[in-house]
Amino acid sequence: ICELIGVPEPDRMRILALSHDVVSMYEPSPSDAVKDRANLAVREFAAYTADLIKARRRQPADDLLTGLIDATVDGEHLTDEKVISTVMVLLMAGHEESVNAASNGVAAFAAHPDQWQLLRSGAVPIKSAIEEILRWDPPLQFFQRWVLDDGFEVRGVPIPRGSKVGLMIGSSNRDPEKYEDPDAFRIARGETSHLSFGGGIHFCIGAPLARLEREWRDLEAHAEGSFFTSWAWIGVWLDTLPRRVRPRRGSSRRERSWRSRASRRRISRSSSRSASLRPVSCCARRSRV
Repeated sequence: ICELIGVPEPDRMRILALSHDVVSMYEPSPSDAVKDRANLAVREFAAYTADLIKARRRQPADDLLTGLIDATVDGEHLTDEKVISTVMVLLMAGHEESVNAASNGVAAFAAHPDQWQLLRSGAVPIKSAIEEILRWDPPLQFFQRWVLDDGFEVRGVPIPRGSKVGLMIGSSNRDPEKYEDPDAFRIARGETSHLSFGGGIHFCIGAPLARLEREWRDLEAHAEGSFFTSWAWIGVWLDTLPRRVRPRRGSSRRERSWRSRASRRRISRSSSRSASLRPVSCCARRSRV
């Protein structure tokens, strides 16, 4: 994403750190310290992008940022504020979705080796598997919105105007009225009606790119003979890789217990698994629940 936009390579780790600080606001009930750090990161992010815009005005390049600067809507160029907001969304959302979807895919296939074999054998297309990963364990578990109209209700429950509502994306993707056996991970399902990319006017503008990115990387990896080289899945060996969970700072005892139990799952050996994979140290981040 940084390369697409035109962020210089030496600055990319800085952008990564700022992105992490900003999206920390999406955690349930963030502390005041987290909020302060996120607000500071937003200001620093915006200031950095403004400086980058100035640099591109002086010296245009073959990148998306230059394209946004040159773009016109109804004969008028986009304001710097609009360019900054667009770039920030692309950098943060474009990175976070990929990282979380990758790690969720690792966890899903590690817990369901039969589904992994279906994919490896070619019995199920990659596109179908991608959609099921997005449905079964979405990159973003919940989001918050505000009620803007009077008379709004959900299934007969009135919600006053101005109320903040938590939209449970992970729950909606397992609605038994919509999906048969919704808790089952079945890559052949290929259901695209999930809400992992939102909906309506808030539908993720990067959804087509996200899907294309996943598919392209996976096809490339298949051509190289090792599907685990894609999705940042390097280092996962379903047969023998030891699993250890280090609780996140500030995580609750209940959350630590859940993560520890999940980490103790062991996958039975299968001689049909690829022998070319070898364990390497890696850190796969799950989506924020």
